[in-house]
Formats: sequence, C-alpha cells, structure tokens
Amino acid sequence: MSGGRFGCFVGPSPEMMRLRAALARAAGSRSIVLLTGETGTGKDLAARALHEAGDRAQRPFLPLNCASIPRPLIATELFGHVPGAFTDARTARRGAFQSAVGGTLFLDEIAELPLEVQPALLRAIEARRVRPVGADFEEPFDARIIASTNRELGEAIAGGAFRKDLYYRLAVLCIPLPPLRERPEDILCTFRHLMEMEARVRGREPVELGAEAAAFLIRHSWPGNVRELRNCVEHVLEFGRRVGEIVPSDLPAGISGEEGRRDGDGAGGDGEAGRQLPSLEQVEREHIRRMLALADGNRARAARWLGISEKTLYRKLGPCRPRGLRAPTPG
Repeated sequence: MSGGRFGCFVGPSPEMMRLRAALARAAGSRSIVLLTGETGTGKDLAARALHEAGDRAQRPFLPLNCASIPRPLIATELFGHVPGAFTDARTARRGAFQSAVGGTLFLDEIAELPLEVQPALLRAIEARRVRPVGADFEEPFDARIIASTNRELGEAIAGGAFRKDLYYRLAVLCIPLPPLRERPEDILCTFRHLMEMEARVRGREPVELGAEAAAFLIRHSWPGNVRELRNCVEHVLEFGRRVGEIVPSDLPAGISGEEGRRDGDGAGGDGEAGRQLPSLEQVEREHIRRMLALADGNRARAARWLGISEKTLYRKLGPCRPRGLRAPTPG
C-alpha cells in the first residue's frame, strides 16, 4: 500500500516509512482517525489518501474547515437545520454529517471548534446520530470521521478550550505527520517529486536540481513544511531561468539567502551568509553518507533515492568514502 495511495508521502526517512505504514493500516479500518502536525505537513492530503484507499472511496469525501466557518453557522454546517430554526431558515438543510452519505467527513482544524458546539459533536460521534438545529428528532448518519489539528490539544484541554472527553473520542487512531526539518534526508526527493507533478500540470518538462541549489534546500529550516516546498517548486517553474539546471538564484529569496543580505554581502563576498554556509562538497558528501546509512549501505538504492548514478555517488564521496565501499563496475 505504501507505494500506492500513500506514494505521495515520499522519502526514505524512518519517519516517512512509519507514516506510510500507519496510513496503510488506518485505511483498512473504520475507526476515527486524528491527524496531528504543523501547518503544511500534509494533513489534508493524508485525509484524502485515507479515503481513497479505503472501502468508501466511491462515496463522497467532504472536507469541512472548522476554522473558516462563521461561529453562528457552525452547528448548522455540521448538523443541518429544519425550517424555522432561526430567521431566514425557510427550508430544511442537510449538514455535513448527512451529506457525507456513506463516505468520509474530514473535520479539518478541529481544535478551532467552539466549546459550546463540542458536546453536540461528541454526542453525534458516540450515537452515530445527529440532531438538526431546531429539530426535536435525531437522524442517523453513515460517514467515517477523520479529524486534524495543527495545535497541541493537550494545551487546549488544559486551557479549557477543548473537551477532554471529545479528544479521547477522536484520538482512536492518532497519526502524527512529522515536520520537514526533522527529516532532512527527504527534502531533495520530495522536491523532485513535486517538481514532476507541478511540471506535468503546466505541460512542461521538469527542471533538474543543481548541486549548489540543493545545498540551500537542505540547509533551509522549512517552517512551512511541504507546503512551503511546493511553493518553492512553483516559484522555480514560474520565475526560474528554465535553462540548464536550477541554481540558487532561481530559488525564492528566503531560501537562496538573497533576502536580508547587506550591501557587499554578495555571492563572492565574505558576509555572514557566506561565513555560515558550509562548502558545497561538504553538504553533498554528508547528504550522500546519510542516504547510504539509511539504505544499509546499498549503493544502488541510495543512488536511486538521490536521483544520481552509482558512479556519480562514488565520485562525489571522494576520499570520505565509507570503508568497504567498492567502486562500481565499469560498463
């Protein structure tokens, strides 16, 4: 399954391997899933992949962002309403639970749900029934529930903003999505994967990533995670030179180091950015050695992850090659 619906979560890091395995297991279950992680880690992508890999794939996938709904309308959006429930409620309206009709209801940013609505949500989840606003009856629903949050729910509970009983009802299968900065070995292969996808959408050929630009990508902290990396790819495709390989000047200013440079701190100067950045050879060698370690010394696998040939891998390691690493057979 990890190479199927969850192949969009690319990378050889242990964190990504654990995530793909967890998603594959959760896809075969009907239990509630709680996806946690920083903004931009791909929680919405994970929710949709879970839906498409499960037995409800042919039914609706209904995402509902709890942070974007005006507070007075949240109960109606979730549970629907009957005629006369409030001013201007002239006709009945089905809520998200009823509209999912056998599919998946994705409650995005669940921590933003107002405290006064949380008891009704808890009741609906436990009873598998909802009461439309203004109604004196309940009606059943058939939808798998996936929720997500980028907040620490323990802190929200301690602060009285989130119900503990609702948390325990949601956190049946809790799957954390790791931030990009904790898995640097995934940066380059994720960039190439996104480049192929975005170039295909635009009807263009993917642009090869140059080694110097790759060094900047590896050193960047990626506070916006994969979403920021996708934005970087789109920037390169729209504003890059589109000639040869990607160079640092093709990258967004905040990644290439151009942002915040003082006069005289150019590429050839000795400004702060130049003093802190290691040499290109050092960055490349360290990244290749990390990939080899993750591949248990399998040179072919490490080279495939890096998108280079075995000969190139061996040559770039230079005198720092791990002991016992043989040169590839010519031919």
